[in-house]
Amino acid sequence: MLLRIVIRGKSEEEALTRTRIICEKLLEKGKLDFYTLFDEDKPLAGKNRWGNLPPAVPYKTRLGKKLIKDGLKATWKEFHRGYKELKRILKQYTARELFEGKVLTQKNLARQVIYKIANKTVEEDFYMLDYYLDQIKRDIPFGWIIGEDGYPLRCQRELEFLMEVYKLSKGEKWWVVPVDIHY
Repeated sequence: MLLRIVIRGKSEEEALTRTRIICEKLLEKGKLDFYTLFDEDKPLAGKNRWGNLPPAVPYKTRLGKKLIKDGLKATWKEFHRGYKELKRILKQYTARELFEGKVLTQKNLARQVIYKIANKTVEEDFYMLDYYLDQIKRDIPFGWIIGEDGYPLRCQRELEFLMEVYKLSKGEKWWVVPVDIHY
C-alpha cells in the first residue's frame, strides 16, 4: 500500500526523519509489518514497487497535491466499498437479529465486514455501529493519508484541520512523504 504522510519540516531531511519516527511508532503498535521510504533502495519495495517517486515532496507542489488527491480518492473508494458491503449485510437481518447477536451464527459476515471497514475485532457486532463507523478514520490501515500526529486523514476537511492545528514555525513547510507499507 502506498501511504502518504503529511508532515512539517524545514527540509526534506527533517520531513523524512519525522516520518521515520511515525512509522516506527506504527510498527511498535503492530499497525504495520514493514515500511520503506523512497530514499531507500529495496528490491521489492519503495521505488522498485511504486516507481520513481521522490522521498518527500512539498505539499504545495503539483506532485504533492496529486499524491494527496490520489490518497483521498483511494480512501473514499475503500470506505465506500465497505459501506456498500455493510448495507448489504444489514439488509439480511432484522433489527432483533442484530440486537440479539444472531448474526454471529450466520458465518460471521457482519464481523468480517466491520473488521474490514474499521480494522477492529468486534465482540458485540452492531451494538455500537455508530461508534465503529466513527472510528473508521482513526485506525490504520484504513487511511491512505496519515497526518503528522500519526492518525489517518479521511477527507480534505481533516487535512485542512491538521494544517490549522499544527502551525508552521519559521522556515517550515508542509511535506508529503510517500511510504510503501505492508500491514
